[in-house]
Amino acid sequence: MSGSIGSLSSAESLDLDDSGVKRRFVTKHRENLDRIQQDCANGAPTRHSVHDPSKRELDEYSASAYGGPEHWFEKHKQTVLNACKKRSCEDWAESIFPMYEWLKQYNWKTTLLADVIAGLTVGIMIIPQSMSYAKLAGLPVEFGLYSSLVPVYAYAVFGTSRQLAVGPVALISLLLSTGLTLVLENDGKTPENTPNYEEIYGNLAIQT
Repeated sequence: MSGSIGSLSSAESLDLDDSGVKRRFVTKHRENLDRIQQDCANGAPTRHSVHDPSKRELDEYSASAYGGPEHWFEKHKQTVLNACKKRSCEDWAESIFPMYEWLKQYNWKTTLLADVIAGLTVGIMIIPQSMSYAKLAGLPVEFGLYSSLVPVYAYAVFGTSRQLAVGPVALISLLLSTGLTLVLENDGKTPENTPNYEEIYGNLAIQT
């Protein structure tokens, strides 16, 4: 079977007919590519049009063995709908909230105490650390607290990696401070000549 597939030319493909027998056919797309290549080789003018999905009719250049893009959509729409219908409420819950999956396997008796101790340890350390990162970035300390605590809570619900660490780091803080200061200076804004400099800086930091 692999030999027969490998022996096909670049302009041929395999497909199944209604009886399940494999047959060879040349797609319209491949024919168009071969025609353009031949025209270019002969130095003749060539043409290739792209099908407009808003139009139902297909011309000889944009038609293919499978029809236009809207036919492909109609063909696979039912497949997607059937796959969605087969999913149970539990499957949807695991897809939207990944924590639902690991909570079912969580061993509360043996790991809860260790996780609480680890969480308290990290929480005690991250408060002064996040405040320092905020000062490095040239922002008020509450920005550091928000950026350290909120991502942790969100990732606990929606995250899927056990190793990924979320939150601010020193390098990002330094890059943010250097970049935003340079942008504002090039725009002629400094703390000395701009009364609302901190407000502008904070808005840029959030957008960044």
